[in-house]
Amino acid sequence: SGVDADVHGEDGSGDGERDGDEGRDGDEGGGEAKGKINEGAVIVIDLDLAALPPPSRVMDVANKLAAVNTNTNSNNADVDGGDVLPYDVICAAGVTAANRNDLWYYDTYATILLPDTYVHPLQRRQIKSYYEGEDPALVRSDNRNGNWTQGDIMRYLQRMGKQSKYGTVDVKSCFGGMAIYRASTWFDPSCRYGL
Repeated sequence: SGVDADVHGEDGSGDGERDGDEGRDGDEGGGEAKGKINEGAVIVIDLDLAALPPPSRVMDVANKLAAVNTNTNSNNADVDGGDVLPYDVICAAGVTAANRNDLWYYDTYATILLPDTYVHPLQRRQIKSYYEGEDPALVRSDNRNGNWTQGDIMRYLQRMGKQSKYGTVDVKSCFGGMAIYRASTWFDPSCRYGL
């Protein structure tokens, strides 16, 4: 997974649920569409967003994710050319209007940085202690205007994205109000959200 620091929507949440397993590879029926369901990209968007990224940016990311499906080189040699993104999903770095002078990262609930830092405030979690391997310095302060704010998280993602070859930040989990999945990942019956 990766968070694209250049893809911004506003507001965002998601439950990771989806309906309809019809037409997946390995299912009965499907005819000609059976093999095509794994081509392309699936875009998941919160419908209450105040703004979406430019359509050209969304299509560029979707096409680069989908390109992995047609890559016949098992080493993903095309990835180095910049025409392919080596991720299963790219999430928006959604922003909130909490601070008009600064971009504030919205979706702390869905975001887990590598190797295992859940950025959601400690006092809003079910288990109110840091997890093993978590970096407490990257967890949003319990006080919204504390030492590490959602503005700090957004600046961190932007800084890390600028240092990345693809302009993304590798994460364990994300959403940000919009996610673009490689279709082969989304429709893989073994790929499931769970607790």
